[in-house]
Amino acid sequence: MENLPTYIRDAYRLPSKDTAQTATVVVEFSNALTKETFLKTVKSFNKTNKNAQLNASHLGYSGTNPIFISEHLSPKNKRLHFLAREFAKRENFRFCWISNGRVFLRKDEGYKYILVKNETSLYPEHINDEDEPK
Repeated sequence: MENLPTYIRDAYRLPSKDTAQTATVVVEFSNALTKETFLKTVKSFNKTNKNAQLNASHLGYSGTNPIFISEHLSPKNKRLHFLAREFAKRENFRFCWISNGRVFLRKDEGYKYILVKNETSLYPEHINDEDEPK
């Protein structure tokens, strides 16, 4: 067992604000490639299994409680992601996503992505959404 690769560096629970809710489990992977592969695999699984998305039974537990997988963000990045989603709704952007802890926007298919570095990046004068699709 000593030669087995270690993909998970650490796993721990975060304190829950609501005692009725299950606390968040944070898993730290040994490298970014492993993390990205895991996230893509879960996303792909959930897309192909719309009626039976990832749940407790897939992990060998009883019940079908859903399991939600996402990147763990700092409070600052959580706020930035929230503001970017609100901006995307208000300004009719089709895409808002997180990758490697960074927030991105895209007006529509084929348009350039916009990296949201801070809250001021979301002011309309800083967003150049008039770029034509590639």
